[in-house]
Amino acid sequence: MLRIRLFKLDEEEKRREISRYRRALLRLHRRGFIGFKQNLLGLDLRRHKNLQHRFPILTEKGAEAARKAAIETSEKEVVYLAIKRLIMTGNKWATAQAILNEVWKVSKEKKLFTDRKKFERYWTKKKLAFVMKDLGVKRKMRKINGKIFRGYVLS
Repeated sequence: MLRIRLFKLDEEEKRREISRYRRALLRLHRRGFIGFKQNLLGLDLRRHKNLQHRFPILTEKGAEAARKAAIETSEKEVVYLAIKRLIMTGNKWATAQAILNEVWKVSKEKKLFTDRKKFERYWTKKKLAFVMKDLGVKRKMRKINGKIFRGYVLS
């Protein structure tokens, strides 16, 4: 995360911080994540005396990258909330598909995915297994009505 610390700095350090900030903005601009706005509310910012700066705005590519980053950072949280919901309904264990259905509901409420297709492309049973392992949830085999199921012990 880029932070500008302009207080308690001498002039040389201030210049370095501002330079780092500008380089970071230009790097994002070159990669297409942000664009610079030249006019604001009808004012041409290039000609205005006090506003000689270019204002950065987020592009569609930048918004998509931010959305993907938000999804990746909240994986554990979404799975944890899905497990919590399953426990609240009284389930002591659940299959991977049941957990994925709950993850879909939580993701839809948090507006992480717009449609089920993108969700299924992102969340696979293998990815769910890795997240469940990180959360410390054990996988067990259960026999129900003569059929063997693989499931996760929730309680």
